[in-house]
Amino acid sequence: MGFVTTHPHPYVQHLLEAGANIYTTPRGGGRGAGRRRVETMPCVYISTNVCLDGLDLDPIFADATKATAAIIGRPENFVMVILKGSLAISFEGNKEPAAYTEIVAMGGINTQVKRKLIATLGDILHKRLSIPPTRFFLKVYDTTAQATPKL
Repeated sequence: MGFVTTHPHPYVQHLLEAGANIYTTPRGGGRGAGRRRVETMPCVYISTNVCLDGLDLDPIFADATKATAAIIGRPENFVMVILKGSLAISFEGNKEPAAYTEIVAMGGINTQVKRKLIATLGDILHKRLSIPPTRFFLKVYDTTAQATPKL
């Protein structure tokens, strides 16, 4: 690969080591100006206790991909969605349908974006898997949010 960088989140390092889709964009102004930064695809991990056997999962992948790309401002072809079902999840002291989702992204995340992600992904899970929005938890990692100390 030829481009070496250090990132605060182990997921990003894992992507680099695995040769994942990574593209570089110039920082600062015009084409090639300033330092370059690495941006990776946003990755959406959806974990649920709902059994996914026999369900058509394509609409969930499509909806989550489109929503994430539109809200974060990345091309759809850079969004990865991982969906795991039939997990042992207890929420509010019971095992009724629930979901835990993590999004890892480099940039594009602020309070407004988080709120849109919560509402939109919650709606998708409610519509597609009958998981009430009150039983959906979203954790967002913005790998650029941690400041790197200047030497």
